[in-house]
Amino acid sequence: LFTLRGSPTWYYGDEIGMVNGQIPPEKVQDPAALRQRGAAGEHGLDPGRDPERTPMQWSGFAYAGFSTVEPWLPVNPDYVERNVEVQDADPFSMLTLVRTLLVVRKGTPALLHGDYQSYKAPPGVFAYLRGGEVLVALNFTGEARQLSTPGGEILLSTHLDRYEKVEGVLELRPHEGVIVKL
Repeated sequence: LFTLRGSPTWYYGDEIGMVNGQIPPEKVQDPAALRQRGAAGEHGLDPGRDPERTPMQWSGFAYAGFSTVEPWLPVNPDYVERNVEVQDADPFSMLTLVRTLLVVRKGTPALLHGDYQSYKAPPGVFAYLRGGEVLVALNFTGEARQLSTPGGEILLSTHLDRYEKVEGVLELRPHEGVIVKL
């Protein structure tokens, strides 16, 4: 989203990779879910939005640092490991990736204003150019892939560990996304 045209949108918790919470029936708060109690929602899931609206996980303290008293919805059990405080200290966390993507996007005019152009890629890889100056390559497979490029310099890898020059062939690791300044 940060490399495509338009305004990237995410919901609170996306920046730390929060997952949907588990809401016991007696804790359901969403009016729509309460009206449809016992009905199957989309994709066979219970109806309602409560799983996506659990309290933000700020720290590993009680109630995830969101409150000093029990909040209206239960805190997701993974809050001790998945929270802002832990990820703020981790240079390879989802929070660090989001912050770095914001910096790269803001500092790269082609990502803000450049036209979109598809780029030929092997199966399982989605690649495109922005403004003719930036290549975005996303490997959606569990295997390494190679992508032919005119060369350039890696601005960012989703693994947050590569910033080297690319000479003709870009090596993509499993499930890796890379932004290359051509």
